[in-house]
Amino acid sequence: MPNAASRSLAVIHRRRAGRATRRLALAGCVVVGALTLAACAGDARAPADSGAAALPADARAVTSAAADSGCVMTAPWRECALLKRLESAGLAPARLAEPVRQPPLEAQGTAYRVGSAEVHAFFLADSVEAARAAAAIDPASAAPPADDVTYTLPPLVISNGNLVAVLFGRTERQLERLELALTAGLPAQNDR
Repeated sequence: MPNAASRSLAVIHRRRAGRATRRLALAGCVVVGALTLAACAGDARAPADSGAAALPADARAVTSAAADSGCVMTAPWRECALLKRLESAGLAPARLAEPVRQPPLEAQGTAYRVGSAEVHAFFLADSVEAARAAAAIDPASAAPPADDVTYTLPPLVISNGNLVAVLFGRTERQLERLELALTAGLPAQNDR
């Protein structure tokens, strides 16, 4: 049977071992936290979408300049609000040079490349006109972009406020991300 002195030494040893284990665990947490912080503090200008790296530098510059130009985020939709919304959703939109048309709409629209998808946006006078225009577009016969990309899914027509958007994509996930970004409500001041 161990005597009282050896028992008290064993208790002290266990306490010291417990402290050492806690210190080691704390040091490990500090190291993991520092590594996580370093990984998250990478280049903030890196494109969020893998397709954005293939865009010419001038297209990326035009997109970010439009979104950072002091756009007031209130309804109705404007181009800068659309760009900011897409960028806030982690997408990397780039405005294409050529205007687009989408029969039966009379308005001229703007095309954006978002990864391997394309968005045709039409900013109309009000939500009533936009709802009428969106209802008139037949997704089955919507005019796809005139490029060499083949879109495997039917186009998706979205109306939100005064915005009508026709989305062309190749994957369900891609179209869903775009749809969620554009249907998340009207532009608002607290939109990040």
